[in-house]
Amino acid sequence: NAATYGTTGECSWSVSGSTLTISGTGAMGSYKDLPVRDQAPWGQSITSVIINEGVTSIGAYAFYDADKLLSVSLPESLTSIGYSAFYGCTSLVSIDIPKNVDTIGTTAFYNCIKLSDINLKDSAIQIYKNAFFNTSFYNNASNWNEGLLCIGKHLIKAQADVSGEIILSEGTLDIAA
Repeated sequence: NAATYGTTGECSWSVSGSTLTISGTGAMGSYKDLPVRDQAPWGQSITSVIINEGVTSIGAYAFYDADKLLSVSLPESLTSIGYSAFYGCTSLVSIDIPKNVDTIGTTAFYNCIKLSDINLKDSAIQIYKNAFFNTSFYNNASNWNEGLLCIGKHLIKAQADVSGEIILSEGTLDIAA
C-alpha cells in the first residue's frame, strides 16, 4: 500500500481517497531511480491530482504510469514539468498548461494515449523531444498540417519526410526540440 502523506522535494503531499494534493513553495522531488514504476510514494492508483499555488516544478517521473489518473489541476506558479512526469497516464484526456510554464521535459506526456485536449498558453515554452508523443492529439491525422503538428502557437513535431522550404504559421512562438 502507498503512503498517505509525506514530502516531495520542497513540497508536501497527501492522499485522500484517490485524490493527491501537492502543497508548498518550490519544486517537487524527482523519481529517477530504477525500477521507475512505484518510485513516487503516492503510487499509481490516484485518479485526481491537485497541485496548489506555490509549487513551481513537477519532478521527473512524478506520475509515471499513473494509468488511472483522470484529472490534473496545475497552479499559475508552475514553471516546469519534468522529464516523463506524466508518461503513461493512459486515462488522462485533457491538460491545461498554465501561462508561466516555460519548460516541458522530454516525454513529459508520452504514451498518454487518451490525451486529446492540450491547452498551451501563448507564451514561449521550451518543449523537449517527444513531450506529447503517442497522445491522442499526436495520433489524430487531422491535427497535422503539411507534415507539421502544432498545439496553438507551438510547433511540436515535423514528420521525418518534410523537406524543402517550410512556412510556419504566423505567430509561431517556438519549435520543440
